[in-house]
Amino acid sequence: MYRRWGTGGWTEDDPRFVPLLAGLREVLPWVHQWYGEYDEEWEGNPAEEFQALLDTGRAERELSEADLVNWRPEKKATAPHRPSFVSDACGHPRDFDAIAAVARAVAALGP
Repeated sequence: MYRRWGTGGWTEDDPRFVPLLAGLREVLPWVHQWYGEYDEEWEGNPAEEFQALLDTGRAERELSEADLVNWRPEKKATAPHRPSFVSDACGHPRDFDAIAAVARAVAALGP
């Protein structure tokens, strides 16, 4: 996380830290379960290090546990959806794009 801040161009108050911390908080129970002991390759206890990272990140940004638990991604505005398929009276699918292509081809044939 500190790499993001130091070299990733994120400022200390960057709003992207909140989802990063929320995600870290969400997976920490499994990190403690799987990596809760000293690891020679890691040269430490990964779970303790990630827990300290979460605790420090929360404190620096004055975020509560509830802030992270309740965080949800912002809903993006989407364009109105035009269905590509509709059904005819018998329930057979009809493709708007295919119908338009056929209509253009017929029109190109002329009278």
